[in-house]
Amino acid sequence: MRGVRSTGLLLPTILLAISGCGMPIITADDVVMAPGQSARFVMSIDRRFGKTGVAGADVEFIVNGKRIGVAKTDADGMASIRGEVPEPASSYVVRATIGQENLRAQGRIFQWDPSRTAVAIDVDETISATDYGSLFLTDLDYESPHIEYSPTAVQAMAAHYGIVYLSARPRWLHEKTRVWLEVHGFPPGPILHASRFEACWKQEEYKRAMLADFKREFPNLLVGVGDKDVDERAYGDNHMLTVILQQGPATTYREHCVVLPGWRKIESFFTANRESLADANRLRAIIHANNMDLRTFFNGHELQDTDPATLVAADSAAVASPPAKTDQAAPSRPEPRRPPRGGWTNYGYQ
Repeated sequence: MRGVRSTGLLLPTILLAISGCGMPIITADDVVMAPGQSARFVMSIDRRFGKTGVAGADVEFIVNGKRIGVAKTDADGMASIRGEVPEPASSYVVRATIGQENLRAQGRIFQWDPSRTAVAIDVDETISATDYGSLFLTDLDYESPHIEYSPTAVQAMAAHYGIVYLSARPRWLHEKTRVWLEVHGFPPGPILHASRFEACWKQEEYKRAMLADFKREFPNLLVGVGDKDVDERAYGDNHMLTVILQQGPATTYREHCVVLPGWRKIESFFTANRESLADANRLRAIIHANNMDLRTFFNGHELQDTDPATLVAADSAAVASPPAKTDQAAPSRPEPRRPPRGGWTNYGYQ
């Protein structure tokens, strides 16, 4: 969320917090797992706009009508278990009772190919031109348009990559975010939300932690798409190739970033480099070999026949060529180009 756009919302938000923060809201986080592996189920009971969640609540976790575990919420209102997922299962249910109120929420289960790269996509100002009044103060967000071409581009990407939606929005906005994504034509994917409302002004801290937590469960989260320096740092600190949606004046970003002006260019980048990006082992090797100098690499190499086994970690600019399959000489690759002083401005993906 851009601070300049959210500043005007602070007063009504505070007033609403005074009147409505007592209502408990239960949320079941989305689960991502590789087929045949156990999964970590996480839920929370929060008070809208509150600093802390509801502690000490007994929670049931249910998959396909069968209870797979129970847990008690901690001081932050969160509870988690690890359990086996019966086949087939695409959702689970959590239930809890607070006083006389019975709470229930449903979470989604995504079973992903363990060889495929996952891409984190920031929500606010990257795919959503967010109206924060509508987001925080209405039942459904009808006012926030999507960023031009973003649904089409993300749909195309979803055919080859796992899609994760990342936001510093508090967790109790999970269902509202899910509905907005569906209404605007984005493909299904797990949504990562912050545990507390304070994340709205501590985005980097919370996003960094959310990404690290997700990568512990699914290490193939190797690419992030965002629109600002907060995203650059959160992705970079998690050793991820970063694609920045450039929407305003040119800004200098670090070497792990590729900066592109619009979602059509972003889609083209992922299509042109699919053989290296979609294969998680290959991309992980590229990131390691190039010591996060990824802008130079992706703007300086043809990547059609690169095998991760041939990458030389000691040489951040070299990729060994496979043996030629015919008597013809293998095509030469252009020399890597360093970004110019003042930031990268070459948007050369057609």
